[in-house]
Amino acid sequence: HEQGKPVIWVDGTPEPLFLSQLPDCFDAVQLSESYPLSTGEMMQEYGKQFCLMGRTDFSRLMTLRPMEIIEDFASLQDLAEKAGVRGYIHGSGNISAAPVPYLTYLSMLSAMKRL
Repeated sequence: HEQGKPVIWVDGTPEPLFLSQLPDCFDAVQLSESYPLSTGEMMQEYGKQFCLMGRTDFSRLMTLRPMEIIEDFASLQDLAEKAGVRGYIHGSGNISAAPVPYLTYLSMLSAMKRL
């Protein structure tokens, strides 16, 4: 913060801290599958406190077909706007750098372009 930069919490552990336990110095949280809630639930629970980045349901994202991914991203964008979250940055939440299927990646890019 002293340098005017946001501070982002990234917790790649199997059982991350509950976000309610984080000190106020964090501006954003990188979501991963280790959080027990879906992306939408995380938005509703913590969206006003933190900007949320990525998603908590990466394995589900990898099972969706291209148009389902585009619809999924649009619904998350809509939820973020309706819930009045501090911010949401679309992404896979793929902290472990697992392989992402080519069509999944292209669908994510297409969804972002449409939004």
